[in-house]
Amino acid sequence: MSAQRITGFVLLALALVAPWFAYPVFLMTALCFALFACAFNLLLGYAGLMSFGHAMFFGMAAYFFGHTVKEWGWPP
Repeated sequence: MSAQRITGFVLLALALVAPWFAYPVFLMTALCFALFACAFNLLLGYAGLMSFGHAMFFGMAAYFFGHTVKEWGWPP
């Protein structure tokens, strides 16, 4: 077995048992930020574009959700 395949299996096993050892909402938030960072790295690293267009959608969704929570009286 190659080292790359073993690393993949270890990461898969960690992903499957993570909800029992960490707070699931924290894991979801961390994965959202990781996806955001990967998109930014792809735009800046490979394409050479310095665009914050995708950040606008991320911030707009956060603002909309915060406003919704405030207006509807949901707990944070």
